[in-house]
Amino acid sequence: MSSARSIRRRAPFAGTAFAAMVGGLVLAAPLSATAAPSVATFTVAVSDATVQVGETVDVTVSVTGAVDVYAYELALGFDPAVLEYVDGSAQTPVSGVGAATVEGSELQYVHTKLGTSPSATGDLTLATLSFEAIDAGEVTLALDAELVGADAVSLVVTDAASAVVEVLAPPAPAAPPSAAPAAPVTPGGPAGEDADPVSGPGRDILSGTGADLAAWPFVGAGAALLLGALLVFGVRRKRASQV
Repeated sequence: MSSARSIRRRAPFAGTAFAAMVGGLVLAAPLSATAAPSVATFTVAVSDATVQVGETVDVTVSVTGAVDVYAYELALGFDPAVLEYVDGSAQTPVSGVGAATVEGSELQYVHTKLGTSPSATGDLTLATLSFEAIDAGEVTLALDAELVGADAVSLVVTDAASAVVEVLAPPAPAAPPSAAPAAPVTPGGPAGEDADPVSGPGRDILSGTGADLAAWPFVGAGAALLLGALLVFGVRRKRASQV
């Protein structure tokens, strides 16, 4: 199993380009009393810290104590050789619109409210993302984030939170059961039966013809008498022919 891989990510949100992109949207929103959004804590949580190849793990990014969050971008570093983002799986209960894209070893999720919608506050689930385990290894999911307030002022937080997922190789297939040895066959009868000199093949032949060993002396005597009669009859015929 490989050790935890450190994924080098790009410098997040360079030049606050994200804030500039959503600036046109937040101009129509009601101004917040604070100068910039803020949160108490970021959390990256996984549905299962240990999965097998072929299984799916859900990654949830959340914050506590959010103030004036009108839009945000999340940059989640991961190892694409071990985990693969499930396209279209990103979702959040925060109202507005959002989209996720993957660039190399980083997943970027952008979300913003629309028009005069009020900024989000309190404890928020910013995104839930699904990944499929494609190879064994240990991966650190590291989060950077940028939050934008209703007045277009942004807050960039690097190394905001992280979580570790261990992917195990699938178990080896079980060996097929060995075949049972064949029963020994005894000559002269079915397997597992001893030959019987009395009730063996010879006995079966005699019983199949209806004969009995006790009748054989009478059969022999009758044959002798028949043979004697034939000899006498033959001698008489020969004498008669000579007269």
